[in-house]
Amino acid sequence: MKTFTVTVEKDHISKLTHVSPINALSELIWNGLDADATSLALTIAGTPLGASSIELSDNGHGISYNDAITLFGTLGGSWKRDKKQTDNRHRILHGREGQGRFRSFAIGSLVTWKSVYLSEGKRYSFSITGTLEEINRFTLTDLEIVSEETPTGVTVTIENITKHAGFFDPASIRSKLTAIFGLYLQCYQNTEITVAGVKLNPKDLIVRQSNKKLKAISYEENSHLFSMELVEWSADSGQEIYFCNAGGYPLSRYEHSGLKIDSGKSFSVYLKSSFFETLNSRGLLQIAGMVPELNDSVALAIKKVKQLFASKEKKEQDTEIQKWVDEKIYPYTDEAVLLWQKSERRIFDTVAHQMSVRLPELKKSPRSVREFHFNLLKDIIEKSPEAVPSIFNPLLKINSEEAERLEQQVNRFVRQRERNQ
Repeated sequence: MKTFTVTVEKDHISKLTHVSPINALSELIWNGLDADATSLALTIAGTPLGASSIELSDNGHGISYNDAITLFGTLGGSWKRDKKQTDNRHRILHGREGQGRFRSFAIGSLVTWKSVYLSEGKRYSFSITGTLEEINRFTLTDLEIVSEETPTGVTVTIENITKHAGFFDPASIRSKLTAIFGLYLQCYQNTEITVAGVKLNPKDLIVRQSNKKLKAISYEENSHLFSMELVEWSADSGQEIYFCNAGGYPLSRYEHSGLKIDSGKSFSVYLKSSFFETLNSRGLLQIAGMVPELNDSVALAIKKVKQLFASKEKKEQDTEIQKWVDEKIYPYTDEAVLLWQKSERRIFDTVAHQMSVRLPELKKSPRSVREFHFNLLKDIIEKSPEAVPSIFNPLLKINSEEAERLEQQVNRFVRQRERNQ
């Protein structure tokens, strides 16, 4: 048994643990995929109140004993640094910085890596253990020869989970990991990731995908191609942005809780560019505000996402209105000529469509019931337009941006009607 110390200041290593548990877990999965694993299994142990430990096993090529001290004894010592593809399956490598293993301590305070690898026709096994309290010290067990039937790979066991014990709900973890690894699993369909025995299947959760080229990013006199892929999910995977390399593999999640396009939507935005890979190699990708070009790229992407959703929403709304006209329950029959008449109908169309989307029981109601609600809405808009936001925003759970837009529509309508425009 050997004990060795990482040749970097302890405080510097500790900073690597300041990531979300999903980012830390993702790093471990990427390590397995980069080691040519085709099967990765996450198991969770604990009580209904939360996880006490997790275990991630892969069938990759494992870590060799000779590489162990280099990999765990130096920060940034990664076998992937000078490589772009995995050895056997020629898959694009995700990480090359050798920092992912330290981020495991963001989940729990005791971490053990058990490796089985093949060398000169024999299979060997050993373990490496580290603790959060002494994050710069690792213990390496003696090397053992194991049977030929023992599969190669690495099993990472993380124990003493306290701070994030409630985070590891299997269904929630599956949704989050599907959002992160969905594109990868579609590219390499012979690879599987399971959580508590259930396989991730992005095709089952994808509602819609769209791609869009964005304006190239200029950084340090270099121009980087820039594109984004928007994936809408049927499950609740949140609303996330991921910075990806040019091949589309996520390097990091955009850590910004204020992103809200529409409270009823679940989607992931994958921003793809060699620019993000450059920043990631310098440790700048997760530092908000440090790189103006990074902030600009996110702002542009959010703008485009909103435009895509707005365009889709308008098409859906127009289709639904035509159905109401055909059913003869649309309360406006005359042509809108004046500006205030057009504004009034825009308010009706917006609110009625949101009622249909967010109140499914109304959509299933008999024709007479829906006609009554539409006539009532029309009457409120005509007689008390200022009351529309206060009545319908709480009912429909409209977010702040949508509420502001509805308020502006109402104010515009009131002004135009007063002037008879």
